Amino acid sequence: MKKIFLLITMLTFILCSCTTYTSLKTTQIVQFKKDIMSEFKQVSSITTKFSVPIIYFNYKLKNGSSENDMINIFYSTKELVQKEDFQKEILDTYFKKYPTEKSGNKYYPDIYITFDFDNNNDIEFEFTSSYYTKPTIKNKNTEVDMYKTWVYRDLKKDETKTITQPSAKPIQ
Repeated sequence: MKKIFLLITMLTFILCSCTTYTSLKTTQIVQFKKDIMSEFKQVSSITTKFSVPIIYFNYKLKNGSSENDMINIFYSTKELVQKEDFQKEILDTYFKKYPTEKSGNKYYPDIYITFDFDNNNDIEFEFTSSYYTKPTIKNKNTEVDMYKTWVYRDLKKDETKTITQPSAKPIQ
């Protein structure tokens, strides 16, 4: 019994530690980070990285930050993600690292915008979106969403809701 438990533990450790991340440091991302840090004093750090199949924007907020601050930062990030030049530059970078499969399918990454309010490295809130309504391009009839539909998760309360266009910031 101990051997089985040890084997399962070792296998779990190996599988969980295999994910590698690539830092996202394009000119556009570097400038965006500077702009966010200047506009939103509540942000203590921003990490941008990717791995299959996700591009991450991880925000750590200073103590005393509000959910309104988070919403405004989300909408600024969402506006960036929806820009054509961002999609070209970032997706080109992504597909250089993770090219199209032999089958011809191209797996577009999801976008995760996460927030840590108390700097304990636990995500309290996240917003996620996909490029396509379905994650793969199998035929020309696949509907493009282009990161317009977002799912909001409050991980503390275990609540989820969908956010769709308009792209305007609702809270100022």
